Amino acid sequence: MANITAILRAEKKKKDGTCPIVFRFYHKKNYFFSSGKSVKESLWDFDKKLVKGSHPLSRELNNLFESKLLAVNRYIIDCEAFGAPINPDQVRVIISGENPYSFFLFADKHLERVKQSNYTTYIKERSIKNKIFNITGELLLSQITPSKLEDIMIKLAEIPNNPNTVAKAIDYMRMIYNYAIREGAASPAMNPFNAIRVRREPSEKERLSKEEIALLEDIRPSLKDMEKLACDMFLFSYYCMGMRFRDIYAFEKSMIGNGTIVYTMNKNRKRVYIPIHSKLQVLISEYILLPGKYLFPLGQKEHAGMQQVYTAVSSRNAVFNRNLKFAALKAGITKQIHFHIARHSFADNLRKSGADPITAMNAIQHSDISTTQKYFASMDQEGMKKVVEMIYGT
Repeated sequence: MANITAILRAEKKKKDGTCPIVFRFYHKKNYFFSSGKSVKESLWDFDKKLVKGSHPLSRELNNLFESKLLAVNRYIIDCEAFGAPINPDQVRVIISGENPYSFFLFADKHLERVKQSNYTTYIKERSIKNKIFNITGELLLSQITPSKLEDIMIKLAEIPNNPNTVAKAIDYMRMIYNYAIREGAASPAMNPFNAIRVRREPSEKERLSKEEIALLEDIRPSLKDMEKLACDMFLFSYYCMGMRFRDIYAFEKSMIGNGTIVYTMNKNRKRVYIPIHSKLQVLISEYILLPGKYLFPLGQKEHAGMQQVYTAVSSRNAVFNRNLKFAALKAGITKQIHFHIARHSFADNLRKSGADPITAMNAIQHSDISTTQKYFASMDQEGMKKVVEMIYGT
């Protein structure tokens, strides 16, 4: 078991008659780290491992040694609690007065928690963590400074990554750093993220207009097999206020009843109630009598864990996106369409119909109004074009 103590190296006596006080750290073998202090052998209590009271600075020296020993012991306990390896080099860092905690220690701990609740988010965060690690290597919290963050942003951009991808990586680092603050491993007063600005570029989300949705509605009866199923599922998502593919994959017929669809969103576990309108009823009627408990026949199985569910959903999503593009082309839609665009399209058409952000937030089931506002902002390029035309003309 790792342990540390302060000792006097009497065999290393200096010319002035004093002996160095060092920290002896044991972890599989002995390591000796200098305290930078020395006293005469007669002023050292070998039993208590303290400077004797007869030394004029005994209290100050003993308090210094005690604080270092406490910091190292806390590091040992935390490593054992987190299941992290004990690193003698980090003990040296503690004794020098720096923060010994690894950024990736907290990143991995956070990943394990996310993995238990949302495997999709786990995959995304793991990818960002690995991207940062490939740039920085091992990184202590104390090494994260505004200049270090700027260097990371430059290297991310050189890979290359677009500004929004770089911003997401820095946002991830900020989240992990704040997590370390809550765990007491970093000081909020020294938070380096307060001193940086991250540039983002406005992005316009792809979406379909009401007229383009009508084109899919018109073409669907003539489509066959997988193209029709993909088109119908896209329209089902649009009719259900932007239901995500993961929720459609798991959508059971038992969730339909008394003129209402009731289901729990996989992403944020919100309970959603959707009135069944006429267009939605047409789709439901075509699939409700098919065998099986799921509304859409996607070969669903009872999976053993979240990883298997993630793999199954991802593979089917890719297949349906490909067939959805073929269906869209047959409808005369040349946009780069994919399944999640149903959610963007619903939000945009709701905005164009005059809905305010609060109404839209409740319809789309966002957890935070700021997310809805970002949706609206990214979809309001048309509004800006109209303003320019009003003032300057075409």
